[in-house]
Amino acid sequence: MGIVVNRIPQLGKLSDNVYYAQGYSGHGIGLTHIIAEIMGDAVAGSMEKFDVFADISHIRLPFGEWVSGQMMAAGMWYYGMLEKLR
Repeated sequence: MGIVVNRIPQLGKLSDNVYYAQGYSGHGIGLTHIIAEIMGDAVAGSMEKFDVFADISHIRLPFGEWVSGQMMAAGMWYYGMLEKLR
């Protein structure tokens, strides 16, 4: 799943011509279009908006990928239930 703890997509740059965007956390098509525009601007040389996202500190859950995935699923279930009980 492409879900990150703080629900903000991760944008970064691996080399001069390799960029990445991941972790949309289910926000859908609207956010995808915004990030695509930001990535396009970055590739064209305008890094202002890209740098805002790239500088966001992302949290890694402890105990490895499998356990952190289970923790994320449990947290999503818990908060989903809270929302349904409102």
